[in-house]
Amino acid sequence: MLLAHLLLRGEESLESVSQLAVKLELASSTVQRDVELLEQTGIVRSKRSGRTRVVSVDPGCPSLGELRALFEKVYGPPQILSELLAGVSGLSEAFIYGSWAARYRGEAGPAPADIDLLVIGEEQDLDVDRIYEAARTASERLTREVNVTILNEDEWRNDHTGFLDTIRERPLLRLSEF
Repeated sequence: MLLAHLLLRGEESLESVSQLAVKLELASSTVQRDVELLEQTGIVRSKRSGRTRVVSVDPGCPSLGELRALFEKVYGPPQILSELLAGVSGLSEAFIYGSWAARYRGEAGPAPADIDLLVIGEEQDLDVDRIYEAARTASERLTREVNVTILNEDEWRNDHTGFLDTIRERPLLRLSEF
């Protein structure tokens, strides 16, 4: 859990051992031990600031790209959102779009600050409360805001607004079948 959290937040993330313990609901001693092991392998680095030990991914780790790609597939937004949206009534399709999908598909650019989620279903059947609850839960687990756009199937298939055309033209990452 610690490694997944650190890898999915990126090199810019600096967190103390105590902050990590709280976020991951682990004992500080467990986080401390795991940080030491990860430091010995060269995946993370830490520095002391007074009594606080701050931890981050080591950008010099030769296997960082491969590790991040593996952890994104297992613990990243597509997996978590698919899991949380499973069983939502009225949901026919869901996609991650925007900068997160673009980076996942290999487009260069800055690390995304948030995740854009497109949900498509029939309005009368769609459990909107459960969708927003899934987004809140995903935001907490991923420590990144998940922004939801909900469309009915007719809007998705037939409307041609600037916003929808841009979404369709840019990378889309389809989540599990619903």
